[in-house]
Amino acid sequence: MIFVRDYNIDEAREILKSQDPDNLKIIPHVEERWLERDFKINYTVDCLINKIPLSISKTYYNRFKLIYPHETKPTMDLYVIIEISDDENVSVITVYPEEKKRREHERKRR
Repeated sequence: MIFVRDYNIDEAREILKSQDPDNLKIIPHVEERWLERDFKINYTVDCLINKIPLSISKTYYNRFKLIYPHETKPTMDLYVIIEISDDENVSVITVYPEEKKRREHERKRR
């Protein structure tokens, strides 16, 4: 059985703040999809390191969904799924744009 560290949202935020952008691991899936999904990898890294997300939620012990404004489309958000290893290295698992209405609808349901 594999055990993964169970991070909370505050720990995830602190880990992101302390990351060196050059040490973020971008998995091949993200690099293969950036053009068709209409986002820039450099903007995504800048968001993770320097910007406060519009929303952050925990999706698994060490996995988080962060939502940022889309760089160029005001009606869209940029969803970024990250995973934090036991030694606090951050991997970007997937990135995709989504209509801003989705986030607003999710917020109303709570």
